[in-house]
Amino acid sequence: MKKIIILLGASATGKDTIAKHICKKYNIPIAISYTTRPMREKETQGVEYYFISDEEMDEKFKNGEVIEHTSYYIQSENVTYRYANVVEEFEKGDYVLTILNPHGLAQFKKSQYKNNLVSIMLDCNDRTRLIRSLTRDDKVNVKEVLDRYKRDELDFVENKPNVNYEIRTDRPLEEVFNSIDKIIKKILKGE
Repeated sequence: MKKIIILLGASATGKDTIAKHICKKYNIPIAISYTTRPMREKETQGVEYYFISDEEMDEKFKNGEVIEHTSYYIQSENVTYRYANVVEEFEKGDYVLTILNPHGLAQFKKSQYKNNLVSIMLDCNDRTRLIRSLTRDDKVNVKEVLDRYKRDELDFVENKPNVNYEIRTDRPLEEVFNSIDKIIKKILKGE
C-alpha cells in the first residue's frame, strides 16, 4: 500500500536536512513542490522546487493537477508567492516523502491519499531556529526571516496540527536521525 510520509515544521526546524537523510538512507523519493518564488542562492531547479511563473501555476490548477496549495505574502517585498503539490509527484513509488505546513496536511487529509498518510512534526526551540535562519544563506533577508516567524506562529502554534509523530530537532543531529530512523523503519514494516 502506498504511503506518503509528510514532514511538518516551522522554518529552520530541519525539514530539508531530515528529508535528505530519509531519501538517501531509505531510497524514498521526495515529491518536489512547485513555487512562484524566485530561486535562492544554492538552490537548483527541480531539486528544492520547480520554480515556475504565476501563469504556469494557473495552468496546473486548470489541468486539475494540484493536490494541495498555499501562498505566502512577504510583507517586506510586498509580494505573494504560491506553492503547490501535484499528483504526478506522488506516483513515484510505494513510498513518497513531502514537506508541508498544517494547511497542506489538512488538504491532503481530504485528497485521494487520505488513507495513506503518515505525518511527522519537527519542533525546535526559537533560539536554534533563529540561528539556523540567519546562517542558512550568505545573503540573509532579516525582514523575510521575521515574516516567516510570524507565519509560523499562525501555522504551528495557533493551529497545531494532529500528527502521527513528533520529533525535537534542537539536539544533536545523530539523535534526531536515530529518532527519524525508528519511525521510518516502522512505516516500512507496515506498522
